[in-house]
Amino acid sequence: MVELMRNFVVEVRNNRFSTISPSLSDDDVLSVWGRVSNFTRSCMQQQKGVHIPGLGLFSFAQKRLDVGNSKHILVQRPVFVLSERLALLHRLQYVKQHVSGQIPVVKLNFATLSEESGLERDQIDTCVREIISALSRSIAAKQNVEFGFIGIGKLYFRDCKVKMKFYKEFVSSIECQRSTYHLPAQCLEEMLSSCSSLISTPATVVTADVVRAERSDR
Repeated sequence: MVELMRNFVVEVRNNRFSTISPSLSDDDVLSVWGRVSNFTRSCMQQQKGVHIPGLGLFSFAQKRLDVGNSKHILVQRPVFVLSERLALLHRLQYVKQHVSGQIPVVKLNFATLSEESGLERDQIDTCVREIISALSRSIAAKQNVEFGFIGIGKLYFRDCKVKMKFYKEFVSSIECQRSTYHLPAQCLEEMLSSCSSLISTPATVVTADVVRAERSDR
C-alpha cells in the first residue's frame, strides 16, 4: 500500500506547481496520507462518515436482516460516495446506491492530524490537496489508477469507471464494533456478501501509524 501511494508522491514532486515544502520528505507526505486513512477508519468504527474535500465521502448503507423468530437487526455496510465535481470533471461512471441519512458526517480534521504528526496544519492541508490533485491528473491522463486507504481498501479507476473495494477484515470489524448483539455467522456472511466489492487485506498492511455523487465539496 505504501509503494502504491508513493507513486502519487512522485507525481506531486514532479509537478512544478507543487506547493509542498521542500523540508518535507516523501516519507512525511506518505505519513500524512496514512494518518488520513487512520482518521477515516477510526471515525467509521465509531459509526461516523468522513468527508474528504475534493475526493468524496465515506459513509454507510443500511439493511434490515431477518434473524428468525420475527426479529430483525440493522446491519451496515461501508460505501464511498464520489465527489460530484471530480466525477463531472472526468466524466466518470459510478453506481448509485442509497446512503443512510442517519449517519453523522465529520470533515477531515486537519488540526487533529497536525497534533498527531507534529506538522503544521497548513502542511497537512497542502499534502492532502496535492495528493488528490495528483490523482486527478492521473485520471485525466486516462491511466488505470489504484488509490489506497490503509486498512480500509482501494479506489479503482478503470476506463472512466469507478469502484471502491473494501477490505473484508475492515467491513467485519465495523460490524463487530457497532453491534452489542452477537451477529450470527450466517447474517454476517450475508452482510459481507451485500458489499459489491471486497478484497483481502494484504499481509504487508500495518494499521498502526461508486456510488452516488455528493455536493458538499462545491
